[in-house]
Amino acid sequence: MFTEKILFTEQECKWLLDHATEYAESTVSYDFERSESLTRVPNPKDRISQQCELGEPKGALKEFLIEKLKPIGIVNLDKAFLNYVRYFKGGHFAKHIDGPERYKTCIIQLTDPKKYSGGNLIVNDSIIGKETGNTVIFGSNIPHELTLVEEGQRDVLVVWTAKGNTLEKNTLI
Repeated sequence: MFTEKILFTEQECKWLLDHATEYAESTVSYDFERSESLTRVPNPKDRISQQCELGEPKGALKEFLIEKLKPIGIVNLDKAFLNYVRYFKGGHFAKHIDGPERYKTCIIQLTDPKKYSGGNLIVNDSIIGKETGNTVIFGSNIPHELTLVEEGQRDVLVVWTAKGNTLEKNTLI
């Protein structure tokens, strides 16, 4: 199960991208066939991308994200982790789950879909919309993948939340 909504304007996506200043080549791949504790595997040939790991959000960025992400249930970002990912032609991400130390995965589409082709985000076998500002949130144990980027560049902001960052619905049985 996932929730998907367009929450950010193109201008806000540019503002978010301005916070990613130092990218490093990414050499980690994810192997869905392994146990949850062994999903991260060094593999320099598996994908073509860069990452800018910001860690726990702070200041104006944190407050902005909390306000914008409220409609999908995020109420705070204490102990959350921000990771900007830039995929180039040939970049992809095999079907995987995010490790057990993460609670929910939130992915914000920052690039105009006219600037790249391919690169479909698939969550639990459903294709997620590519509109600029589109945001999806799902349990970090849900299988997801990114298909091959055929042309251009695709930028996203990944927010990994911790338990307690989201408003949970209580149900009585």
